[in-house]
Amino acid sequence: MLTFAYFAGEAYLPLTLTSIRHTSTTFAGLTLTVATMTWTAGSWLQARVVERTGPRVLIRGGLILVVLALAGLASVIWARTPLWVAPLAWGLGGFGIGTAHSPTTLTALGLSTPGREGAASSGIQLTDLLGTAFGTGVAGAAVAAVHQRHGDPRLGLGIAFALAASVGVMGVLITPRIPSEITPVAP
Repeated sequence: MLTFAYFAGEAYLPLTLTSIRHTSTTFAGLTLTVATMTWTAGSWLQARVVERTGPRVLIRGGLILVVLALAGLASVIWARTPLWVAPLAWGLGGFGIGTAHSPTTLTALGLSTPGREGAASSGIQLTDLLGTAFGTGVAGAAVAAVHQRHGDPRLGLGIAFALAASVGVMGVLITPRIPSEITPVAP
């Protein structure tokens, strides 16, 4: 759900900025770069606090930040929203996925049966890739279908961002099932 929400937003951010708001590709690229940098910062932070806070807090907080970032991106569709909202919002989203992504891996590996860590690792990779593929694919289908029917891509982009945020909210709602402490991986 985390990768679905994040990458469904990221995939359509450049389209929103360049085609709807008529910014340069440089501005769109810099907006994506801000998210890359904040993802790194979030990952760095989570590595230092995950043992104290536990994975549940970081994953829930990260998902909430991604959902808020998607709301910010959705607002950028409309001309009344200042353009600086895009890098600010997507920077927040990058920080969110940075804080949430690694704890999901730690949790899955910690809960795997000794000797089955490889299978758990493969499952993690598969779900990450499926989340990314489904997120971008389903959001793209929404953008294309609405654009073809109504001729205005803004509605389709709004639906794509709302769909991504909805999946993120579903992720937030199931975080109570995540362990509150790190389960050590057996040597």
